[in-house]
Amino acid sequence: CPAGCGPAGIFIALENSTVTAFDPLLENYKNDLNVFDPKAYPYTQFVTSSIENFKSDQQFDVIFCMNAINHVRDIAGSYKILCSMLKPGGKIIVSIDAHNYSIFKHIFKALPGDILHPHQYDLKGYETFLTQNKCSIVNTVLLKKEFFFNHYVQVAVKNID
Repeated sequence: CPAGCGPAGIFIALENSTVTAFDPLLENYKNDLNVFDPKAYPYTQFVTSSIENFKSDQQFDVIFCMNAINHVRDIAGSYKILCSMLKPGGKIIVSIDAHNYSIFKHIFKALPGDILHPHQYDLKGYETFLTQNKCSIVNTVLLKKEFFFNHYVQVAVKNID
């Protein structure tokens, strides 16, 4: 289940799976981008929805949230929704931009200059969102090191109660 799937997301590589992919901008992608044609992915059910508003009776084995969680309005609520949709033992894979220096995290919070990235957390903060929602971190991979932020992928498994 790709959350915040974008017009060319991980669903492209999941052709041997049954996929539910959602993004609030799907209609814009379909209407404005020549590269996005939902019919090209018959194994994918596309749903126009934000993470905060997504509803499903289904629970998923794997949820991908790539380059999306940093853009939501309600980050705590979004993590709660994503983790609640996981089957026990299911995996969530999230890419994040994590602050390297505490001082800049606080400065960026005080100066709301980055409207596209309204949340300012370090790696531990992102880990906490997962662990508070009954998931255990199994891997953290550094994708790209930069001055202000490092780009990571976190992999967590939903605890079996």
